[in-house]
Amino acid sequence: MFTDDKKEGHKLTARQQNLQPAKNNNTSAGVMQNNLPGFSLDQACDMLDHLSADMSRSGWIRVLMALKSEFGETAKPVAQSWSELGQSFDLRDFNSAWRSIKPGCKVTIGTLYHMAKQAGYRVSVGSLDNAAYQSYLKVLPSQVWKGSTECDYDKAAEYAKILIKNAQPATSSHPYLLRKNIQPCGVLRDQSTGDLLIPVYNFDSSIIQTVQRITAAGKKRFLKGGAVTGGSYTVQNGIDRNAIYICEGFATGASLAENQALGKTVVCCFSLNNLMHVAKAVRTKYPDAHLIIAGDNDHQNSLNPGLAESQKVAVAVGGQLFVPPFNDGDAGSDWNDYNLAQLVVAKGGVA
Repeated sequence: MFTDDKKEGHKLTARQQNLQPAKNNNTSAGVMQNNLPGFSLDQACDMLDHLSADMSRSGWIRVLMALKSEFGETAKPVAQSWSELGQSFDLRDFNSAWRSIKPGCKVTIGTLYHMAKQAGYRVSVGSLDNAAYQSYLKVLPSQVWKGSTECDYDKAAEYAKILIKNAQPATSSHPYLLRKNIQPCGVLRDQSTGDLLIPVYNFDSSIIQTVQRITAAGKKRFLKGGAVTGGSYTVQNGIDRNAIYICEGFATGASLAENQALGKTVVCCFSLNNLMHVAKAVRTKYPDAHLIIAGDNDHQNSLNPGLAESQKVAVAVGGQLFVPPFNDGDAGSDWNDYNLAQLVVAKGGVA
């Protein structure tokens, strides 16, 4: 493939050598095949910076094919700059290989993306808008994600950032918030659907994992493949961390924030199965805090799973159990249900 006629010296990255990456458009060589919406030539430079130009010849050819298929002749300077990083670059060989590749070949930008991702590349979220990212997810070859939980988590986290970036602050007039008699508490509203968007953050790192979507009718769902375990949303940051309430759902947390946990920190974990994970993370981060496990009271269920799990969690983290005091025959199970049923709600809660 190569003969060593290149002078040794400082080698620039593909991005550094490509001074002005061109946008995807038509060229004299033919129409570019934008088979994977959302990727620009600038992003292709990022991908190349994760790959060694000293790879096998077959791999090198596939990279050139992916670039030409997607961007046409516009990508030639980028491909050449990256290829020159190889120890045995030969310009005649490069030009011959490039000319032999026909526009619109079967090897697409998805191949380059997959190769770069295996080498540690991640999509640059800031350069994709919502529509482009949705198109990208639809067209992306299924084998890139198939069978890999880590890839699913990564995909959902990236999409979550896109959703949050394009959302607007929710207002108290949202039907779900009105029905629950709660304030937005910092959650967002999807401009295209009107749904509430609640970011799910890793409590330890504060990195977004996924998003919970709540419709006007109250239907809840998370992004497909997103990591919920260990994720939480801080409904309210209290004046201090001396007392931290931990509950399941957002509406429960928002209701606590306005009533029993007024002025205190409130963290929701979204599900009963996640309660232990989040409580332990909170305890690790705040070892001296007074943790209050504001669990559900599923009193209409003979097994009362909400109470049973909340008791286990309270013991495990050295916290205080705090469940709504429903009477036999009462409807509801969580603190939002309880507060809605009260004409006058006593403020203060646990001291």
